[in-house]
Amino acid sequence: MNNEAIFNGQLSALIRVVSALLASAGLAAGAVIVVLPRDVRLSVLRVLRPAESAARRLIVVAAQRLGFAAPGGRRALVGMIPKGEGGTMPRFALFDPRKRFPELSTGAGFARGFAPRISGVDEVRVDPRIRAKSDMRLIARLKALHAALKDISGQARRLATVLAKRRATGEVPRRTSPLRPGFPPGHRQRRVHEVDDILAECDLLAARVA
Repeated sequence: MNNEAIFNGQLSALIRVVSALLASAGLAAGAVIVVLPRDVRLSVLRVLRPAESAARRLIVVAAQRLGFAAPGGRRALVGMIPKGEGGTMPRFALFDPRKRFPELSTGAGFARGFAPRISGVDEVRVDPRIRAKSDMRLIARLKALHAALKDISGQARRLATVLAKRRATGEVPRRTSPLRPGFPPGHRQRRVHEVDDILAECDLLAARVA
């Protein structure tokens, strides 16, 4: 199977997985939901991070395939960064989060005002306002991911613009690759969901075209 067929197959599979997640959360029809049911929240947490990583790798492949990342192509990309719906749709994060090294951390604990309320040995209660804010962030990321998958070419143009600007200005820290080395964010040694297989295929594809 050639790279084009693998790309299209993994993109279709990822759109299907994310669309099903939106539907299960009741968000497919554009409904406004603040707090997710517990089982839906767990489903989103299981899928979201590896799905975002897989999408980033497809965007990198699209940028390479369409030549958007080629040197000297910056002028053709000016003004082509897609805007969110009404300016409210969050932008999909094009860069992998930096890898954290807990062993180098100077301390640990909950951020001020975000400590859980412990009322029993086996029970941890979280302030409803914190839970709502957390779920709203998850929902925003899920919607941004879905929108990005439906506009891979637009995201590839957006990525090329960002990279061209960084190269031109010598931005510090100079991070010119959106993908971090090693295992991608959301990687699981033991695959427990279809998205794990999708991420593995997308990671291999991105490495192949790099």
